[in-house]
Amino acid sequence: MGKVHLFSLVNRILLLFAALVLVLFLIIFIFAYTTTKSEYEQKVYYKIERVGILLERELRGANVQSYQRRYKIGEVTTIIRIEQKNCRQPATPVIAAACNQVSGFIAEELKNDHIDTYYLNTSNNSVIQVSVLHSHINAYVLKLTSQILLPYLIISPLAIIALFIFLLNSLKPLRTLEQEIQKREPNYFEPLTTSPSSTELSSLVNTLNQMFERAYQFQLQQQQFIANAAHELRTPLTALNLHLQILKNQLASGGEMQPPEQQMFSELEQRLQRLQLLVNQMMSLAHQEKMNHEPGKQPVELSALVKTCIEQLYPSLEKKQLNLYITDFEKSWIVARPDQLNSIVMNILDNAIKYTPKGGLISISLKDHNSQTTLIIEDSGPGIDESEYQNVFQRFYRLNNAQDIIGSGLGLAIVHQAVQQLHGSIELSRSMLGGLAVILTFKSAANTPRVATNTPESH
Repeated sequence: MGKVHLFSLVNRILLLFAALVLVLFLIIFIFAYTTTKSEYEQKVYYKIERVGILLERELRGANVQSYQRRYKIGEVTTIIRIEQKNCRQPATPVIAAACNQVSGFIAEELKNDHIDTYYLNTSNNSVIQVSVLHSHINAYVLKLTSQILLPYLIISPLAIIALFIFLLNSLKPLRTLEQEIQKREPNYFEPLTTSPSSTELSSLVNTLNQMFERAYQFQLQQQQFIANAAHELRTPLTALNLHLQILKNQLASGGEMQPPEQQMFSELEQRLQRLQLLVNQMMSLAHQEKMNHEPGKQPVELSALVKTCIEQLYPSLEKKQLNLYITDFEKSWIVARPDQLNSIVMNILDNAIKYTPKGGLISISLKDHNSQTTLIIEDSGPGIDESEYQNVFQRFYRLNNAQDIIGSGLGLAIVHQAVQQLHGSIELSRSMLGGLAVILTFKSAANTPRVATNTPESH
């Protein structure tokens, strides 16, 4: 599909209105020009005829052989000429016309113009000629038309500006609605608070609110299904694991456990652990989504919570003989649900322990700067390819090189959703240790004590 070019509705209306104004202006201009020119030409022709008649009366009995002079009639310059009439060899088309008719009008073509002449025969065999150039008439008519249309030229831009302001004010509620929707969290389905200012906007707001309500009901059904499924699976999986351990112990005590059976039991235990982890994380995800809109956020000392998580995971660190370094550890507070924040830190630390090889390194740093708290957890594991950074936040997504490690593909999805609910950010990058660096950023809680420490620890 080709790229769709979008245009602003305001720009479209303004362009259409400007085009209509321009077309209307041209129509009015043509009508005004032609009407004014016709009326003014009649007026000028009448005047030059009266000038010719009055001049003939003044020159009766006078012997004027030749005469030429320019006069202004209103805004138009006229040329008055008196020439002797020679009908045998007429010198000009005007003289030729005067030989056939006592008086009248004749038009002559010039190089870049044409001239209209009123001629009148006198009693002393001469011809009075009163001429006017059409270019003078056209110039004056254009001037008159411009004066007539001047108010229109002034009003038209003002009308376009007024329409622009009107459209901006009319669309302001729509922009407010757009901003409200853009600021919404992904899982926030409360009705819109924008007050409709028109029937069209009211219909749109009602439709959106109905859509949010349907999405909310669907999410509730999805959460309920996940919670019920996880709950129903948890009991049989626990029982299955218990029976497996009893059977394994019985076979081991009887001396009937052979290497193939040991391998089989080991694989069964790993798969059961993976299923139990999946069920637990599904329940955690459902609980997290359910708690999103409920109260319970409070200032939490992140530094103390991280230390608690480390203590809980210390047996796993010891089992893999991992070295843990804590540097730039500043006491910091953020507003969050303690269980939600604990889930974030536990999942990231658990992933770091899982994917770091035996004897590897894990580094933790916590900084509070410019009202921003930044927690960085790095490991010396295989890391993640940069092209996979966004994919690992999807539910049930697992990397190809991590299939042998017990996991469900939900850990980072839970972390990502929890961070969004806390209005924080999560970023993945290559660690200086060679593995993955997870960078969490939260807004620091106000009015809380901050005591900076910088005492590295290692385990």
